[in-house]
Amino acid sequence: MSDGVKRWRSVALGEVIQPQKYREMPTKETKLPYIGMEHVQAQTGVVVERGSASDITSLSPRVLAGDVLYGRLRPYLNKVAISAEEAFTSGEFIIFRGNDEVDARWLKWRLTAQDFVDFATSLNTGDRPRVKWPQMAVFDLSLPPIDEQRLIVEILEDHLSRIDAGERALRSAVRRGELLELAALGALVPEGTPSVPLKEISLSAGYGTSTKCVVDGSGVPVVRIPNLVNGTIDLSDEKRAEDASVDLSGLMLKEDELLFVRTNGSRDLIGRTAVVQRGVEASFASYLIRYQLNSDRVEAPWVHYMMRRPQARVEIEWLAASSAGQHNLSLTKLDKIQVPLPDLPTQRELIATYESKLDGPRRLVESAGLARRRATLLRRAVLTAAFSGNLTSSTSSINWVEEKVGV
Repeated sequence: MSDGVKRWRSVALGEVIQPQKYREMPTKETKLPYIGMEHVQAQTGVVVERGSASDITSLSPRVLAGDVLYGRLRPYLNKVAISAEEAFTSGEFIIFRGNDEVDARWLKWRLTAQDFVDFATSLNTGDRPRVKWPQMAVFDLSLPPIDEQRLIVEILEDHLSRIDAGERALRSAVRRGELLELAALGALVPEGTPSVPLKEISLSAGYGTSTKCVVDGSGVPVVRIPNLVNGTIDLSDEKRAEDASVDLSGLMLKEDELLFVRTNGSRDLIGRTAVVQRGVEASFASYLIRYQLNSDRVEAPWVHYMMRRPQARVEIEWLAASSAGQHNLSLTKLDKIQVPLPDLPTQRELIATYESKLDGPRRLVESAGLARRRATLLRRAVLTAAFSGNLTSSTSSINWVEEKVGV
């Protein structure tokens, strides 16, 4: 143990900091911004945009520049931010203000560290877990003197800024790969190809089950939105029906059926599709829609690719009604979406040609995805090192962190 770490003392979080409880009703005349949960980026805590407080019609926390905003809803999202200005915020944030014992920026990063995320996530379960301050207050932490907290933040943010720069480059690489795929998709349909409504080439369609699903359920596997990966079904993140007595026999998936995401808070996810491949023995959840396609007229992968074309995405996003932050597609709306429909031999030829062009862009996206996962591990390790006294400004320090996580 270094001499510096010996000066750290073990305390409960609630012994050294208390949340700010002041709330105020914004007026129509207020010029202050509004920061909602949706405005804070998960994991990084970056405030990516702001709303207008004049649109808010309920009592809301009013924060000062430098206050810490801790997102208590779904704590695994790790939405912890520093307000850059005076603002109103969502009531889903617990607000902290630095004091003589705790530097606000140090607290922000401490609440972002993986051990605290794991602790907060373990406190509640359900679809919308929400942490309460009395639960958080008992968390044990090692508290350095405040001058050392500020030094830790300085070193930590220097290291994290380099990781951030690398992640920005990776996002750019992923976007280039995606744009190459989209360009190939946009040129896939021959000029003059007729289009038909999706309903016309479908034998049946319907919604999935709303039965409760859990990791260790005794019922059948249930495909959910996270299981739709790269146009196929990936059950590595499997959940099953909790109640094995629920009859899901009529909702079991079959090869070459097409699943649509029909409801989600993310516009990018709404309308996402996947083709059920051979060997999938599972039902599907209610926020998905299943289409059984007429194989005499259309190949399932063809419809999947048509739904990814930029032209189709514009139509899907326009059709998706938004309510309380959720985008929704009904069966009636999906039925009307136009699908370009060449004859079957042409579909097969175009699919083969398109897929042969995907090797380069997909390798780029996959390589960037792997590098991003490594960057996430490195970020977590840097935070762990910072709050255990193992992070310095030296190159050897970051090399030690990289060795610990194997990146």
